[in-house]
Amino acid sequence: FEALSYMWGDQTIRTTITLEGSPFSISKHLRGAIQTLRHQTRVRYLWIDAICINQSDIQERNEQVGLMRSIYQRAKAVLVWLDREVDSSHASFQKLQKLSGESELSDLGDDPELWSPVYQLFKDPYWSRVWI
Repeated sequence: FEALSYMWGDQTIRTTITLEGSPFSISKHLRGAIQTLRHQTRVRYLWIDAICINQSDIQERNEQVGLMRSIYQRAKAVLVWLDREVDSSHASFQKLQKLSGESELSDLGDDPELWSPVYQLFKDPYWSRVWI
């Protein structure tokens, strides 16, 4: 399974999805994540706290919050949903991909305009949360 890490957003704006044949209410913000992350041709198992934890059962919710660290650690991958469009073809993101190769940091350059999209991405409120 993969786990989804995201900000809950405005919980008053709701939408309904079908979950195991039954209607299930989620935030519009979460629906956007699910629609974007789903695979078209194969099953994808996502652990999503708002769905996997019974939010109306306070005891269950409290117990599950204590297990969340373990859940995220055991996930094959943790996907971060920032709910913003990012042009991954932008030169700054292409340069970041070089970091996984054998390039030197000096090869990446220091032009502030080039790095603006990356800066904007990391200014997202998601990164200032207590629980990421």
